[in-house]
Amino acid sequence: MATVGPASSDRETLKSLIEHGLKQGSVFLRSGDEFTFINDAKDETIGDETKVKLCFERRNIKPGDKIYVDDGLLAFTIESISDDFKIIKCRVCNNGYLGENKGVNLPGLIPTEYSSLRNKDVQDIKFAIENQVEFITVSCIRSSDDVMEVRKLVGNSRIKLLSKIENKEGLVNFESILRISDVDVQIVSLKQKEIISRCNLVGKPIFIANHVLETLCDQKMPLRSESSDITSAVMDGVDGFVLSGETASGLYPIDAVDWLVKICTEVESYIDYNEVFLDTLRCVEKPIGVSESIASSAVKCAREVNASCIIVITEAGGTARLVSKYRSALNVIAITMDRKTAHQLNSSFGIRPYHYDSLVDENKSILKAAMHFAVSIGVAREGDLVVITQGQVQGFAEGTTTTMQ
Repeated sequence: MATVGPASSDRETLKSLIEHGLKQGSVFLRSGDEFTFINDAKDETIGDETKVKLCFERRNIKPGDKIYVDDGLLAFTIESISDDFKIIKCRVCNNGYLGENKGVNLPGLIPTEYSSLRNKDVQDIKFAIENQVEFITVSCIRSSDDVMEVRKLVGNSRIKLLSKIENKEGLVNFESILRISDVDVQIVSLKQKEIISRCNLVGKPIFIANHVLETLCDQKMPLRSESSDITSAVMDGVDGFVLSGETASGLYPIDAVDWLVKICTEVESYIDYNEVFLDTLRCVEKPIGVSESIASSAVKCAREVNASCIIVITEAGGTARLVSKYRSALNVIAITMDRKTAHQLNSSFGIRPYHYDSLVDENKSILKAAMHFAVSIGVAREGDLVVITQGQVQGFAEGTTTTMQ
C-alpha cells in the first residue's frame, strides 16, 4: 500500500507503481483543496486526490452541508451541486488520507423512504441466520423503521440487534430506536453521556465503537487522550467497547485488547457501585415491575449480607439483564440451559454466563452446577453466602423473575 501524491499521481508513475507490486493506494488531502464527488454509477472515472466516485440516491443535501468520510476522519463542505446531481463540488475541511471503500456519512436529516438495506446486507443477514450468529450490528440507524426492517428479516432466529447511531436523524429518533433495539452501540458525539445514561436506565447494554485505541494500529502504547476517553466512558456506565481497525488490520491486535482490559479493570476498581445502585434506583421510572423489584433487591441483599456473588437462573436472559442493570460490584453468575442465551449475556455488564448442559452436568442440579462454576472461577469459596434469583417458573408469564433466596 502506498500514498499517492504530487510525485506519483500521473498515469505513468501509477502504472509503474502497480507493476512493481502496489496493491492498494490512498491519497493525501489538504485542508482548503477543491474536491469533487462524482455521483454516477456508470461513470468509469478512477479516483485521485481531486475526485472520487460516490453513488447515492439522496438529493436532500445542499451547498453548505457537510460530507464525512472514514468515520469522520475527513470532512468536506459542499460548495455546489450540478442540476443532474452527478457532480458535487466540495472544499476539504481538514488534512487526511483518503483510501478505498471508506464509509460516507451525511449528518443531516435523511428521508426515511430510502431503505437502509442493500442487496448485500440482505445476503449477509441470511448468512448470519444460517450460521447462528448471536448479534447483528445495524449501522447508520435513522429511525425505528430501520431496525424493524432488519428485525423482519431476522424473524424468529433470536439474533439480537445492535443499533449503531451515526447521524443526526438517529439522535432525533433515539428514544423510538432504543425501545425496539436489543443493544445500543454508541456513537462518538456530545450526546454520549446522555445516551449512556438513558440506556443504563432502561437496561439496554451500550458499547462505544470506532477509534477506541486507534494508536494501537501502528504502535504499542495508547495515547493519554485515548486512555482518558476510555476512562470517562467506563465511569459514565458503558457496558463495553468495540475494537475495529485495531484488531482487524492493526499491527498490535493482542496489545489493543490487553490495554483495553487493563484500563477498564483499573477504572472499575475506583467506582463506588453502591452509589451507582442508589442513583439507578432513584432515577428509574416508577412504578417498577415485580421482576425488576426482585432483581434490584437481589443486588441490595447481596451487598448487605456480604455475599460473594449473585447467581441468576434464567431461560432467555431477561432476569440476568435486570440484575446487570443495577450494577452490582459482585460477579453475577447467569446459568441457563440455552446456549445462545449464554453467549448473548456476554454483552451485559458484570455477567459471567454459564451454559448448563444436562448431559455434561448429569450428576448436578442446575443450582449445584452454578455454585460449582462460581467456585471454579474463583468468585466464591465453600461456605460463602450467595444470593440466588430465578426467572420463569411454571404458572408465571415468560420472562418474569419470580423468586429470590
